[in-house]
Amino acid sequence: DAFIGAAARGASVVVMCPITTVKTRMEASHVGARQYRGVGDALVTIVRTQGAGALVRGLPPLLLTNVPFAAIHYASYRRLQALGRDYADGWTLNLVAGSLASTAATVATQPFDALRARAMLDLPMPRSLQG
Repeated sequence: DAFIGAAARGASVVVMCPITTVKTRMEASHVGARQYRGVGDALVTIVRTQGAGALVRGLPPLLLTNVPFAAIHYASYRRLQALGRDYADGWTLNLVAGSLASTAATVATQPFDALRARAMLDLPMPRSLQG
């Protein structure tokens, strides 16, 4: 089940990567990055100035963040629900299991998310990660 969830998340990430890149760059525009007039302008400008590859430059770290996140979250959530059935049920169990599973998945994948943002913003990678 965790594998299927991770595979589905991975497929979604591949399809959505160009839009995620645009979203990331537009979010950064208020801190001195390039200003875009909208999503269309961002897409055209990125492709014109950096090439189409810039829209998927962050794909490897995006996959390294999202695929393990989905697998860890789903597996942890299911296990925590099974363990917690003796103590709670309904929305309380779902809330606690979901919160703990999300926390575990976030802690495990956070370093890759930082790399994703750097790649999508076209920032240099830390020296320790440069070949």
